[in-house]
Amino acid sequence: MAETIGRSLQKHVAGELWGWTLARGVIAIALAVCVAMWPLGALFAFTMVFAAFVFIDGIASIIAGFRSARQHERWGWLVFRGITGVLIGLLFVGMPLVTTAAYAYVSIALLALWSILAGLFEIGAAIRLRKDIEGEWMLGLSGLFTVVLGGAIIALVLPNPRATILSAAWLIAIYAWVAGVILVVQALRLRRLAK
Repeated sequence: MAETIGRSLQKHVAGELWGWTLARGVIAIALAVCVAMWPLGALFAFTMVFAAFVFIDGIASIIAGFRSARQHERWGWLVFRGITGVLIGLLFVGMPLVTTAAYAYVSIALLALWSILAGLFEIGAAIRLRKDIEGEWMLGLSGLFTVVLGGAIIALVLPNPRATILSAAWLIAIYAWVAGVILVVQALRLRRLAK
């Protein structure tokens, strides 16, 4: 009985996850292709998307701050936050090459940290799920590649800031390609398990 419930739960989980896993894999492969074809353009686009987000978020914070002022709430910090966001957005647009290089360096440092943590979590999940799902080694392999990406960035890219922009783009492309293929294979295995 417990084994039947376990298999039923496993099929349900696989049925719920395979589509999202496939989508993540396809998006990662598409990102890899875009970054490989236009490495500098992709990095510049990432920078400008961030600038647009910060600018729009700043305007929204200013509006929220002034609306809160009518209700005698603490509104000064919202307005200050908003002004800061607008100024940073304008700085990014006004000095795109400098901010793209700085953004690339900071982004790569954050990407290294995220890669190591996310990879360790994936490896941990694979270990915990080894009795519950088939093909858990794929999740562990994806986690290993993610940790290796973080380590490669720390060892190869961060010590040499001049190489950061192009090498960062290529590392992201390679990682996205490998992770995308692994996720697509895992999604197809989950789909088969769900049936």
